[in-house]
Amino acid sequence: MKHELEKLDFKPSLRQRQKRRDKRLHEEVIECRRRLGGDGQKKCREQGYRKANQRSRKEEVYPMRESIRFMAKYSNSTWPEDNLEPLKRWLCAQVGRPWSEVYAELGSIARPDSMHGTHIRQHLWDFVYKSTWLDAEGNIVIANKWGSIVYPVMKGRKPLFLGRYFVHPVSGTLQKMTDLIAPKTTQMCPRKARFKLEKEKNRWKIKQGIAPEKKEEPGLDLRKYTQVRTRNKRLSSGMLLDIRCREDVFRVKVENVVQRNGSVRRTVEGRSRWVQGNIVELHVLVTDCHVGLEFSVGKSYRLEIFNEESTDWTVFDAWRLF
Repeated sequence: MKHELEKLDFKPSLRQRQKRRDKRLHEEVIECRRRLGGDGQKKCREQGYRKANQRSRKEEVYPMRESIRFMAKYSNSTWPEDNLEPLKRWLCAQVGRPWSEVYAELGSIARPDSMHGTHIRQHLWDFVYKSTWLDAEGNIVIANKWGSIVYPVMKGRKPLFLGRYFVHPVSGTLQKMTDLIAPKTTQMCPRKARFKLEKEKNRWKIKQGIAPEKKEEPGLDLRKYTQVRTRNKRLSSGMLLDIRCREDVFRVKVENVVQRNGSVRRTVEGRSRWVQGNIVELHVLVTDCHVGLEFSVGKSYRLEIFNEESTDWTVFDAWRLF
């Protein structure tokens, strides 16, 4: 396999099998990108310095002191930016193990007498709280590396439990702070993940030509009737509506909505006759009246819609008209 990779003309670093990043913590934590480094960002630094001078001349506000060698001083200033993701993943994989074994394994990966090992341990105590004890009531108390109590949280302080770990004072194992605050759920995956899985299932059903099941909303669907101008076109009992009927404007509470087939007497082509069709009956109780000539508060009325013909009354959302 090694000779085959050499024939592909890969660079030397790719001819060997690459290790996982958390397996080489002594390399990954320090050997990463540098901020404000190289000639690629030199133009940005010069542009920022030039804009700062233009702003100062425009506002006529100048600094009290300024170095005459600003560009020579800061044009080549760079500092490393540590990549702590491998260390976080490694700590997450050690949850539940005795802390003595975890710390010994870290010593085999990165020696404590080396620069890399010392640097890793400086970041290690930012994520692991090893100062823990039990109070008089038997509750766990956790302190950080400076001795300040982190758990239980003091009033007026924000909890910093995300991605933090502690050593259990009784068992001596490495535990996660989020497990101490909120115990693990018995469900297979969290809510966001479940929603994502359901969404993917619906996409596969659509690709296969299977329409996803739609839950029918409660209430009677009145979308085809122009008299109903509410945001939700499904009306059910208990809803509050504003109604305008000729010159009257009043607010009602829906008692019942009924749709049936029946006959209504209508004038068709100049002749009065019975016409068969769909009839929607809206039984309402008037609760408030803005302008009332025919309708009064506290009385029940029945309003009808026949097919799609226009009527003298129109339904709106509550608090829409007054």
